[in-house]
Amino acid sequence: MATIAELENALRNADAAGAMEDARVLAAALVQARKDNGNFSEDAQIMGIGPQVKKPGVRDTIVGTGEAALSTVTGLTGGLVGMVGGGISGGIQSIKDGTFGTPEGNKLAEQTAAIGAQRYTYAPRTQSGQDQIEVVGKVAQQLLPIAPIAGGFAGMTQALKPPVVQAVDAVRIGGPMALQAGKQAANRATGAIKSTGARLGMGEAVEAPMNTGGGMVSGGAAAVNPLNQTLATVAKSSPDLRMTVEKLVKKGIEIDQEVLARHVEADSLMVPIKYTEGQVTRNPQLFSNEKNMRGKNVEYQERFAEQNQQLIDNVNALREKVAPDVYTSGNTAHAETLMNAYLNLDEGLKRVIRADYKALEDANGGIFPLDAKTFVLNAEANLNKANRNRFLPSEIRGILDDYKNGEQMTFNNFEELRTILSAESRKVERAGDGNKKMAISAVRNALEDLPMPKGMEHLKPLADKARNSSKARFDLLKADPAYNAVVRGTALPDRFIQKYVINGDSTKLHELMYNLRDDPVAQQTVAASMVDHLKASARITDDSGVFAQASYNKAAGNLSPKFNIVFKPDEIRQIQKTGNVARNIKEAPDGHTVNSSNTYVAELADSKAGRALEGVANVAAHGVPVGTWVKNALMKNADKKAIQKSLRTGAGIVKTKEAKLKEVKAKVLAAKAAKEAQQNPTNNP
Repeated sequence: MATIAELENALRNADAAGAMEDARVLAAALVQARKDNGNFSEDAQIMGIGPQVKKPGVRDTIVGTGEAALSTVTGLTGGLVGMVGGGISGGIQSIKDGTFGTPEGNKLAEQTAAIGAQRYTYAPRTQSGQDQIEVVGKVAQQLLPIAPIAGGFAGMTQALKPPVVQAVDAVRIGGPMALQAGKQAANRATGAIKSTGARLGMGEAVEAPMNTGGGMVSGGAAAVNPLNQTLATVAKSSPDLRMTVEKLVKKGIEIDQEVLARHVEADSLMVPIKYTEGQVTRNPQLFSNEKNMRGKNVEYQERFAEQNQQLIDNVNALREKVAPDVYTSGNTAHAETLMNAYLNLDEGLKRVIRADYKALEDANGGIFPLDAKTFVLNAEANLNKANRNRFLPSEIRGILDDYKNGEQMTFNNFEELRTILSAESRKVERAGDGNKKMAISAVRNALEDLPMPKGMEHLKPLADKARNSSKARFDLLKADPAYNAVVRGTALPDRFIQKYVINGDSTKLHELMYNLRDDPVAQQTVAASMVDHLKASARITDDSGVFAQASYNKAAGNLSPKFNIVFKPDEIRQIQKTGNVARNIKEAPDGHTVNSSNTYVAELADSKAGRALEGVANVAAHGVPVGTWVKNALMKNADKKAIQKSLRTGAGIVKTKEAKLKEVKAKVLAAKAAKEAQQNPTNNP
């Protein structure tokens, strides 16, 4: 539940931001909150439906006089510059919209000029101050030689009095607290004047974070994001980021946890990356300004180039981490490594099988204990059962006939027949003859069953061991398509990685990694091939190029089901974090106005339209080069401050008024929903 103080602060922020719909919602919530505390008469004054606030006393008059003086000074300094800057901003916008010189364009310029003047002019908080500044405005209208500016200044006296906030202030600073409240208001206005200036031409003020209470700015936010949580978030970050956050926390400045989390993520990469303010906050206007100004300001060019190279360096660092012993590059070279690993694996398995069968022969006095006639009968039975008798190749049929007539099978005969059956099976598979393949398989199964003559029961354990060794190899071949393809000679080096690693089934890839578990270089090669694929997807060649985050993240998403099979948890996090950071850096947020030509802003500053607007401002000032002053200030000072703010460590982590307003509004809506649910409970079955 939002407190009354939070609602009042949020209401001020909404009004200052021109969010009238939010202001109406918050005002209603404030009324309800005060009603709940039994203070309806005050609410009536706030909403203008009850007794009006009494006439200011002596102390109110004193405070009002001070506020009027402060408003006058700021209006003739910051307000004047703000008005001209706002008018130029509106003129630029009307050029972009195609309405320059039309009544609609003129109206836009007037509106932006008034907004610019309001932004840099202190608004009196007391009724006395507001009354006195209205008088000053009327006098200024008659005395100042610059009539358009004086008229705008007088008109501001009404625009500077938001009715809802004015009523809230009247209630809050009335009575014995008036003098102190007036002093605080003046101090805040002075601080705002000092902190203003970086984006006059963009219609946006740079505001220094203020702490008026000595603690966290918002008690409610502090409860949600306590001090310890913030410090813990940056505990393992780089010294620069950690010290920046710690200083802000010590000053009681509220941190935007979402923005801070993005900074920490980028800082935790193997090659740390620093965001710009627009990138990390995902603010479309800031993001656009930074991108559009890169053609004019070398600082932005350098930061963006640095970020791009660091993204590449992160992929390279990951490659080195997951595959320190792999020196091959390219899918064909990686495939040859894996195919050779499979051949070595298969040769080792076949050695074990041969040794087991040889042990069986030796145990039988050097005579291989296989009943050849029974083998042939079993093979024919298998063929008849599969209805493939007519498809058996004639060469194999001839061998069966020899053993059927009583020829003795030695161990060498046994090994040769196994080799012949494997070769014939591969040949008919390449030819696509499934019937012949099934026929050969029926014969091979009968041979692997190893039928022994009667009286050889004592050799059964050795025979079983040999059978199991052979069966284990066949099971591996059946479960692992990559292994099977290598052994059968159908694997193509230039397609192997793409087929069995990148596009292969996750289950089959697991078989691959398990079968090659005793070959660390082979396993590293699989990891290297995946990282190389991500790098190629980012369109990086020879460690150069513009990092393509969209295709990198798409490739990472496609591979993600296989990550746990190939990578360790910290390596997976590096892949994902690199993609997240690349997306924030490269992808413009919704609502952006990024100009891809890279020269838009620089050209606009010196374009005919820009010079025309400068001249309009000078003419409006009766020859006083106000427009030129503002333009030069924008070019020389505002850009510098904006760049420094954008590129500093931890840019954007101070929670903005808009973010605070959003939080409070969410609390109000949640509280409203909870109250409605309580008042109208539903009957759940």
